[in-house]
Amino acid sequence: MTLTPQATEPPPAASCNPNPLGSRPADHVPVSAPPDPETDSADPWLDVAFVRAANQPIAHARRLRWSVLARRLGAIQVGIKEGAAWLPAAIAPGARRAERVESISALVLDVEAHTRLDRATGVKTVVGPEPPSVEAMVAELALQGWRAILHTSYAHLDPRVQPGDRVHPRYRLVLALSRPLQPVELRPIGLQVAAWLGLSDCLDAACLEPARLYYLPRCPLERREAFCHHVLAGEPLPVEVVLAESRRITALRMQTAHSEAGRQTTNVIAAFNAAHPIGELLARYGYLPQGAQRWLHPASTSRRPGVRVLPDSRPERVYSSHAQDPLNTGQAHDAFSVYCLLAHGGDITAAVRAAARALGLTTRPQLSVPTPAGTPATTFGQATGGESGDVLDKAALRRQAQQALAPETPLSIDYPLDALGSLADACRALVAGLQVRPALAGQALLATAALLAQSLANVRTLESIKPLSLYLLTISESGDGKSAVDSVAQTAIQAWQRAAAQAYRAELETTAQSTTAVPPREPYRIARDGTVEGLRRSFLQGLPSQGVFTAEAAALLAGYGMSRDNRTKTAATFNGLWDDGEISVARGTVGRIQLYDRRLSLHWMLQPEAAQDTLLDPLLVSIGFWPRFLLAWPEPAIPRRAQPWRADRDSAIGDYWRACQRLLERPLSEDCGGLPVLEPTAEASQLGGEFFERLEHLAKGRGARLRDIKPFAVRLTEQAFRLGAVLAVFEQPQTTRLEVEALRRGIALANYALETWHGVFGERDVQDARAGALKLYAWLLEQPGARAHERSMLRIGPKALRTEARRDTALATLEQARLVYRDGAHWGVITQIREASIPV
Repeated sequence: MTLTPQATEPPPAASCNPNPLGSRPADHVPVSAPPDPETDSADPWLDVAFVRAANQPIAHARRLRWSVLARRLGAIQVGIKEGAAWLPAAIAPGARRAERVESISALVLDVEAHTRLDRATGVKTVVGPEPPSVEAMVAELALQGWRAILHTSYAHLDPRVQPGDRVHPRYRLVLALSRPLQPVELRPIGLQVAAWLGLSDCLDAACLEPARLYYLPRCPLERREAFCHHVLAGEPLPVEVVLAESRRITALRMQTAHSEAGRQTTNVIAAFNAAHPIGELLARYGYLPQGAQRWLHPASTSRRPGVRVLPDSRPERVYSSHAQDPLNTGQAHDAFSVYCLLAHGGDITAAVRAAARALGLTTRPQLSVPTPAGTPATTFGQATGGESGDVLDKAALRRQAQQALAPETPLSIDYPLDALGSLADACRALVAGLQVRPALAGQALLATAALLAQSLANVRTLESIKPLSLYLLTISESGDGKSAVDSVAQTAIQAWQRAAAQAYRAELETTAQSTTAVPPREPYRIARDGTVEGLRRSFLQGLPSQGVFTAEAAALLAGYGMSRDNRTKTAATFNGLWDDGEISVARGTVGRIQLYDRRLSLHWMLQPEAAQDTLLDPLLVSIGFWPRFLLAWPEPAIPRRAQPWRADRDSAIGDYWRACQRLLERPLSEDCGGLPVLEPTAEASQLGGEFFERLEHLAKGRGARLRDIKPFAVRLTEQAFRLGAVLAVFEQPQTTRLEVEALRRGIALANYALETWHGVFGERDVQDARAGALKLYAWLLEQPGARAHERSMLRIGPKALRTEARRDTALATLEQARLVYRDGAHWGVITQIREASIPV
């Protein structure tokens, strides 16, 4: 079996191209053209017709290669369901009527549960069995050995369908045929194949009409990532065999007045569920019965039965709430699902094959297939060509490779705690009281200090006057104290914000009763999360100095604003606020927003696993987004002692809170324009100049040590000036000078961040080796069996690796990370998913 990833070819716009598949003379010929004399049995021609909309006549008729159709059905278009559609039929342009259909070139099955529509509410409720999951159907088709295309349809995983505690798979199957069908043959063949696949109760029978049209793949924006597309290699459906079997079963039904039970009317999963009571399966794997409907997981320490049988479920299903139970996936499980998880670790393909062998369903009945003269006879169910293999979770494997090849954590860099100046005592108190690393505490205190200082002053750097805003990023493992540190560091601000919010609501109620009163501005200084649009609105209606501080930045980085389609826009907005505090937007939906002199500080804290996707994004580095951040990546915390500590009774923390309160009491203007400027002293200017020139040589000179992190190094002097000014203003709010000692502390903190970034991105040769290894790994995943010969890598592998030296470096890197195995001159992907790479 061969799986293709979701197509990346953009679907052509139907409005500007009358042919939904575009004009590709090399790929298709008119219906009237003679058959290709050199027919490729693995990539046959199909008669296909197209309409621009459901109520339109046939616009075009073409002969397409199977591979072209498969590629087009993998190109998803986001939008409404209605639009261009296709028919697997030989029909001339004109009216779309069944009597005009000459033949059917492929069998198409629309798979969906039957539903009941509540016309009062518009809610659909499932009233029949749900179809097998996409993964289960792919495994079933692979077991049959049929050539097929599967893609999800518009209603796939629609959350509005009830009941809401279940997933609702919806998809379309396109099966190749050994010969075109006469229109009268379509329905019996479709019903028989649906019965073999266990889809009789979840088939849209209207799809078995000769002139039925099928929309080209579409989905709503919110379910774009749920679209699935699989292309399976195999043999075309033997039409004569299927028709003969359909006639035999029809005759038996007429004789016995009931449908024949057994292999002809069920698939592997349904047969397994029918043959295995779920209670027997649970007992086989050590679960202990606790009454008639509850079971206890064998590793449970609570001794409370957390596995329960759901009443009135057909087939019978169980739900587990045990923390350590493999069945605790948030979904209910039938007998086959229990078997798949417990016996095969969730590998649905292996489970289907093992279940088929155990049930004696590995092959179809040996029915002879009519073959052309001179062709060796085959039997239905025997593979005669194509690749066969397991269904790989390529996304999980790629994620696993990225984690395995991620830069090592820079653990050996000492945090310059003394450089924090007046914040140093509070940092030591947090380190001792919460038993956290100094870098974690220092970043939280610096972020709060920057938020308070940025509305009071600017600083003159070597180049120009700059804000005191700081962007800080802290990477720390779960349980190392991120939330606890953040809470203490922000206590004074949060208390002020709560009081201000109460006063704001009271004033809002007062102004609402007046037609002339101006509504007050929002008083909020800190947000836990923030999109670009939300920040613009907050600055428009609220204070000119704000911050986004969160100990769970993984949710922010995984959100809409930092998705791959929106990262550039989000990063550009943050870059502009860091540079000069300007917001400038002109759009038809919101009109013109033009704000000057706003101040934003960020402190994002997240776990290492959550950082990989965006942290190593070369785009975010090249446009200067991450180079504006001061990074800390401390060692994991040591095991903590059980010791009581109260921040409100620590004198150093009390002094810090009082300093925050004094700065909070200073009034804010409408914007941060006209702020006093901290002018560096002559000694500070000289020190800053020397630091700048040293960085220029380290980043740009011959054999430059910092060449690999040049975008970070060239901004470091400005970061040092900002840091020094923040510490100076926090200690003495009235100061107008940046002393050399304050700048020296800023340089120490900036150097720590730069060395940490250097540890993340590593030396260029190491970085290149990782990048090459990931390219080769991605290429291997797409090869038959996820393996390839060494010579093939040089001939058709990634272009950047078509030398022996680069290829061998990439292979050695992958082998060292235990991502590939070697079999003589062949290399293959290790397909086992390690537990650590499974997202939670």
